[in-house]
Amino acid sequence: MRFIGPGFFARVGVGFCVSSVVLCVLAGGVESGFMVLGLSIVCTAGVGLVFWIPLWWVVGWATLNFIGALGFPVGGQSADRKTPVLMGPHRALTSYIRKCEARGVSAEVMSAHMQSLGWGKKEIERAFQHVISSKPKAEGLP
Repeated sequence: MRFIGPGFFARVGVGFCVSSVVLCVLAGGVESGFMVLGLSIVCTAGVGLVFWIPLWWVVGWATLNFIGALGFPVGGQSADRKTPVLMGPHRALTSYIRKCEARGVSAEVMSAHMQSLGWGKKEIERAFQHVISSKPKAEGLP
């Protein structure tokens, strides 16, 4: 499984929100803005979505890139932009590894248990790598 960044639906959702605000400002109010949007979709029997969905995607893409350029983590980025953020099931693995480490369970026992639950070796290795890379380094060590 790969690291997941903002996908199609996230970009369209963000683009819808941003473009709706702009449309409402240009139309002179919330009611007028959504009326323009609704009429452009309803009166064309949905063909207006051929215009709106790509526009929302582009606006969402541009907005998320702008937010990422400001230094805020977006989707699959961490705050330092070097360590990818594990999304979805990997979050469960990293949480499990941290809890087991706190109890003194060895990496071999953890790995065997995760494999017995159906996790793949690569997923387990990535989770261990993420836990190791996210630990703060002790001062005075390279």
